[in-house]
Amino acid sequence: MPASFSDLEQQNPQIRQTLQEWQSARQSNGEDPNDWEAFRQHCQAIGAPDPGSEAPQEFSQGGQGGSGGQGGILGQLGQMGQQAQQQAQQRGGGGILDRLTGQQKQDEAQQR
Repeated sequence: MPASFSDLEQQNPQIRQTLQEWQSARQSNGEDPNDWEAFRQHCQAIGAPDPGSEAPQEFSQGGQGGSGGQGGILGQLGQMGQQAQQQAQQRGGGGILDRLTGQQKQDEAQQR
């Protein structure tokens, strides 16, 4: 039975951050961000503890395999970001960065 991310964090408290950064880089390079064996090799290459040959269930819930889509933790974070963005739009305003860059004013002008 594969370990959970909580189990892996006992050995490596930074594993979630490492995975997120690795998946983001893989996605940007057009590589499969859900290739557990490649992630395992990455961990070993940077001197982190070996996370094991089997991916945790949380990793594969997003669709492990050669799909190239955003699954796993990266996909979950993307979905959370999209939900937050939709909620901000429903409340009628963007974030502070939008206000600083004038994006909100541009959006309002386009709606008129």
